[in-house]
Amino acid sequence: MKREEAIDCLSSGHSFWSVEYAKKICKALGVEFSDKLIRHYKNQKDANPDNNPKGLWLNEPDKPVDGVESLNLSDYITCKILSCDYPPSSEFIGRGFGAQANAGAVKDYFALTK
Repeated sequence: MKREEAIDCLSSGHSFWSVEYAKKICKALGVEFSDKLIRHYKNQKDANPDNNPKGLWLNEPDKPVDGVESLNLSDYITCKILSCDYPPSSEFIGRGFGAQANAGAVKDYFALTK
């Protein structure tokens, strides 16, 4: 994975990445992956108990799954790269807008450090 693709991944606030894919994103951006990012769900009811339409929806609702929530990964990577306590996403209510702000800040950081 190239850096540009990884930065694009940071702009997604509504995805659930496989652990392997999340590790690729981290590697492309030079950030060490943390196992603390991994979420374990037994099934759909465990992942989204209230059936919130904006909640997490699994591809296979009756199977257990491990993965990484995209906004959590975006926040983690952004704070590692920018050496901040609070990522740009903390200024937004929407997950998508917050993730896009993170990606923009990381993109700007790499543009400045060329």
